[in-house]
Amino acid sequence: SEPSSYRPISLLKGLGKIYERIVLSRLRTFAEANNLVPDAQFGFRAKHSCVQQVHRLVEYTSSQFIMNRYTGVLFLDVAKAFDKVWHEGLIYKLYLLKIPDYLILIIHDYLSHRSFRYRVEGTLSTSHPIKAGVPQGSVLSPFLFTLYTSDMPKFNRVHKALYADDTALFCAGRSPTTVAKTLQTAVTALANWFRKWRLEINPEKSQAVMFTRRTPRSYSIDSIPSLKIFNKPVTWTRQAKYLGVTLDDRLSFAPHIKQVRARAAFVMGRLYCLLNSRSRMPLSSKIRLYTTCIRPIMTYASVVFAHVKPHRIHRLQTLQNRFMRRATGAPWFIRNVDLHIDLELPTIKQFMKRCSQSYFDSAMTHPNQLVVGAASYRPSKISSIRRPRHVLDEEDDNITLAQQRAYTAREALTNKYPRFRPRRRGAKPRRAKVTTKNVGTPTLPPATPQAEVRSPQGEPLGDVA
Repeated sequence: SEPSSYRPISLLKGLGKIYERIVLSRLRTFAEANNLVPDAQFGFRAKHSCVQQVHRLVEYTSSQFIMNRYTGVLFLDVAKAFDKVWHEGLIYKLYLLKIPDYLILIIHDYLSHRSFRYRVEGTLSTSHPIKAGVPQGSVLSPFLFTLYTSDMPKFNRVHKALYADDTALFCAGRSPTTVAKTLQTAVTALANWFRKWRLEINPEKSQAVMFTRRTPRSYSIDSIPSLKIFNKPVTWTRQAKYLGVTLDDRLSFAPHIKQVRARAAFVMGRLYCLLNSRSRMPLSSKIRLYTTCIRPIMTYASVVFAHVKPHRIHRLQTLQNRFMRRATGAPWFIRNVDLHIDLELPTIKQFMKRCSQSYFDSAMTHPNQLVVGAASYRPSKISSIRRPRHVLDEEDDNITLAQQRAYTAREALTNKYPRFRPRRRGAKPRRAKVTTKNVGTPTLPPATPQAEVRSPQGEPLGDVA
């Protein structure tokens, strides 16, 4: 019922979309070559992702746990960020960044003389000019917003984590009061900068979390000084969602695992008609459907929570066990180990470990030093504080070890008997080939010589073999 709850959609022709991508490619190449995008901004950049930004925040907080320090994080909600970009201010900043003149003229012409209309029950309204904002649905708009916020103020003790308009400020201290005061100084300066450039922060939707190893009974979040944005308070909470990951104040990731498991179970229930044992879909297709639609829900950003306690990961593993039994119709006495071996599916823990290994290997050679700094450390084996890199030092579970033994035995059998080829997953059993060679009237075996038996009187009694 409120007009502010609707977002406009930019409808462009195919030629216009191609032209936008050409301009974006040239603008991005110039910006990357001249380091115009700040390192803390991970949004819509090559070789940058949401997972890297969340991992950076989790690593910083975990490192402060080791020193028994508090970490305060303020998650800011920028109200209608793309719709409130000031056109004149954007062009002014592009000139300050020394963007080529021809690109600035193209962008100025691209944003000028735009209008909108709305439809109500089949009736179109009159056209109204668009005086601010970048077009929604355009590939060029997110990068223009990134350049518009590239001169965001920096702070000495407060770090920033940016992904497009998702903004987080975080710092550490010996006490919650010290952390709150430091954050308040930074958010006041940042709010004034937003107001100067005609952007707006929504205090009602912003959240603040104080991360600590202390139990909830040992301290109360009500005792922490509240943060204020233009005299409007920001509430302290026990958990907050940032870039798709729910972060609780102790980094146990119990709420996050509970949420993703419920979502994955819901999707599996909707796909029951395709995944059950009575479905005509091949088993290989069922496995592919699971690995593309269900498992990614549970393992998204697994690099930041794969190191948690085993019983939390086991909650996700039980959902995979349910899928395997549902897809194969296996009875109760079939072990989960055998199902993993036959279906060639890694356990959830092993899959997360592989993803973490791949992530840390690529992070060490990343061009952004913030990503490298978050991954380049050696976890302590004697510390009770677990960090994301600890998962690489963990031993494999029993199911993974059984899979490795089975694969080793299969490889040895293949090398010993070259004609042996294991049946691939989902294939039909082999049948013996029937040939018509030498098929005809069967040849009877030669007759056995027989002897004639006579009675004492000389009468024949019959033949005996």
